[in-house]
Amino acid sequence: MPRVEVSYDTQEIPNRLTLMAKKKGYKSREEYLRDVLTKVAYEEYESEASALYRQSLEKVVQGLQAVYNTLLLNAELGLLKMPTEKIEREESSDGKNKA
Repeated sequence: MPRVEVSYDTQEIPNRLTLMAKKKGYKSREEYLRDVLTKVAYEEYESEASALYRQSLEKVVQGLQAVYNTLLLNAELGLLKMPTEKIEREESSDGKNKA
């Protein structure tokens, strides 16, 4: 089997990688690195920060969609006037006041 080897001057990075592997539920550091490097090779790797950012954006979009749907429903029920209706109403009342 082809091998890829990486050397470090200290044990700090290998130790951190071992902890990350355990934290993510891998049986070994090698298994974790094999998975990560395979994703990198196929350009599927997404860092944790990128994943959290993407998830946050998705939640923001969902929240904005919910607010929009609520505003639209309130407008349809007549509980809320759309900005164009307000402008038209103000323009028509201005015309009456000028006459």
